[in-house]
Amino acid sequence: MCGIAGALAKEGTIDYEGFKKMLELMVHRGPDDEGMFYSNIVALGNRRLSILDPTPNGKQPMARGDLVLVLNGEIYNYRELREELRQIGYSFNSDTDTEVLLTAILEWGLENALKKIIGMYAFLFYNKSKGILCGARDRFGIKPLLYARQGNAVYFASEIKAFKAIMELKPNARRIAQYLSFNRPKTNETFFEGVFSVPPASYFCTDGGDLGFKRYWYLNTQERDWRIQDAVTEWKRAFEDSVRLHLRTDVPLAFALSGGVDSSSLLAFTKKLLDEGLKERGFTEDSLKVFTVSVDDEDIDESKYAKDIAKSLGLEKNLEVIKVSSSNISMDELKKMIYYLEEPPEGPSSILHWLMMEGVKKSSKDLKVLINGQGGDELLAGYHAYIPIYLREVIAKRGILRAMEEAWKLRSYIMDKFTLGLKVMLGFRKRVSTGILNDEVLSLIDSEQGEKIVSLNDALMKDLTGGRLLEILRTEDRSSMAFSIEIRVPYVNHVLAELSLSMPAELKIREGYTKWIHRKASAGMLPRDILWNRRKIGFQAPEKKWLFGLRDLFSSLMRDSYLVKTGILKKEAAKKLADDVIKGNVSRDYARLFWRILFAELWMRVYFGEADLSLPLYARLSKPN
Repeated sequence: MCGIAGALAKEGTIDYEGFKKMLELMVHRGPDDEGMFYSNIVALGNRRLSILDPTPNGKQPMARGDLVLVLNGEIYNYRELREELRQIGYSFNSDTDTEVLLTAILEWGLENALKKIIGMYAFLFYNKSKGILCGARDRFGIKPLLYARQGNAVYFASEIKAFKAIMELKPNARRIAQYLSFNRPKTNETFFEGVFSVPPASYFCTDGGDLGFKRYWYLNTQERDWRIQDAVTEWKRAFEDSVRLHLRTDVPLAFALSGGVDSSSLLAFTKKLLDEGLKERGFTEDSLKVFTVSVDDEDIDESKYAKDIAKSLGLEKNLEVIKVSSSNISMDELKKMIYYLEEPPEGPSSILHWLMMEGVKKSSKDLKVLINGQGGDELLAGYHAYIPIYLREVIAKRGILRAMEEAWKLRSYIMDKFTLGLKVMLGFRKRVSTGILNDEVLSLIDSEQGEKIVSLNDALMKDLTGGRLLEILRTEDRSSMAFSIEIRVPYVNHVLAELSLSMPAELKIREGYTKWIHRKASAGMLPRDILWNRRKIGFQAPEKKWLFGLRDLFSSLMRDSYLVKTGILKKEAAKKLADDVIKGNVSRDYARLFWRILFAELWMRVYFGEADLSLPLYARLSKPN
C-alpha cells in the first residue's frame, strides 16, 4: 500500500520541485520510504507503506527491462504468479508483489496481466523505449487513481490534495448539487474542477495526449443451474480462498468486527485457516488483533454481539472495544476528517469509521493492515432495498401467492425501514433536498437515467460496479490511509462477484434470510443464534442524536454559510435548516440531508476558506450538454 504519483509532458518538462511536493502531500499514505524516477518529460513517485517484504528490496519505483513502475495496493495472488513466471525462466530479487506485477506485464503484456491478477491496485509504469506512460485501476475501484492536466502535461496521483502542488483547486458546482440532491450519477468527475478519477476496471497508455481508457473486465451476470449443495460447497471454497489470499502480509494484521454475519464469518474462516496450520510472517493467532466500536446509542450498539462472537471463536483476549460518542466530535476533528477524505462523504457513518481508525492507531501504532467486511451486502443482497426487487422477481417467476409467502418470511426486514424506504422510493427526500438549492444550481444536474433493473442480480451488478459501494470504498481508503493503515476487503473480489451473480436470487434470499448461501456455507463455524440472526444494524452512527449534539455548530455555520455565499444554497433555506436543528425538529428520515449540508459546508471551508467568493459557483460551470 502506498501513495503514488506520475506525470508525462507532451511538450516541455515536468517541474521537479512541484512533483516532489505532490509526494510530500501524501506522506501519510507511505511514511516508511520515498522514491522517485525523473527524466525531464516524465516522473514517477512513490510514498511507501511497507507491508510485503519491508526491506529495501521492495523500494519503488521499480525497474525491469524498459519498464519503470509504481504500485499502490496489493496483488494478492502474487505468489502463484511468481511461481508461474519462474517456470518460464524469470528470477526475482525481492518478495514483493510489485516485482511480480512488473515482470507479468513484461511477459504477458498489460491487458493479459490484468486479467490474471487478483487484488486491489492502482499502478503507473513508463516504457522508456516507447516514451509512453500506462496505468490501470482494479476492477472495483478499491484503490484510487486520479488525474488532471496542467499546461502540456498530464498528472496522476492517489489523492486529490497532491494536485495542490501543481495547480489551483476549484470547486465543482455540479458535483456539489448532485450530492446535496441525492443524485448518484456514474461519473469520473470529482468535487474539484478538472480533477478526474481513472475508471475502475480500466487501463490506459498515453504519450501525454488523450488517455483513451479501455475496460479489461466486465462482470458476467449469466446465471447457471446450481444444485443447492454444490452451490454451498463452491461458495465456501471460493470465500475461504479469498480470505486466505487477503491474509498475506509481512506486518501485523487486525480485524474490524461488528455484530453482523459479514465480519464475523471473516474472522471465523481466518480462525479455521490458522487452526489448520496457515502461517504468515506478519501475525499469529496470539498477536492477531480484533477491534469493535461501541457507540453511545444502545439501540444500534453492536459491541455486545462482537464480544459474543469473539468469545465463541476463543478470541476474546484479542478483542479491543473502541468507544465513540458525540463528545469525540468537534469542529477541528470534523475539519481534519474532511481534509483527508477530500470529498464530502455519504453520511455520518464516515465519522464512525474515522474515529475507529483513530482509535486503532492510538492502540496499535505499528499496525498497518485492517480487514473488514465491506462489500458483503452488495455481494449477497444484504440491504433492505434489495427485498422489493427480489419480491418483484418472485412475482414474475412464481406468481403473487409465492411472493406473499416470501414477503411474510422477510417481514422483519421489510418493517425495519419501511417508512424511510417508502419515502426514498417515492422521492420525498430528493424533493426536499432540491427545494433548498438555487434554481441555477439545479440546472447543472443531469436528468438521471437509471439503469433498468429487472432482477436482483441486475441490482447487485449495478451496486458492485459503481454507485454507493464505490463511494464507501473511497471514504474508507482515505480515512484509513490518513492513519497509515491499509484496509482490505475480502468480499470485494471479482471471483466472488462472478460466482454470486452466476447463482439465482433464491440462493441469496431464501427462507426469510438475506445472504442465505453465505450463512449456509458458514454453518458450524459460528453459533447459530449469531449466524441466523435477522437483525440488520450495520456500521451505523446515531444520526439524529449526533446531529442534535452538534446543533450549535450547525447553526453557526448556517448563519455564515459558504454554501449561501457561493450561490448553492438558498439563504432562507439555510436559516430554516438551522432553526430545525436547534429545535430538534429533524426526523430520522431526513437527518441524512442535514448531515450532507454540514459536510458540504465544512468541505467548502477546509478547501476554499481563503477563496474569492464574489463569483457564484454556478457561474463557473456551464450546464452540461
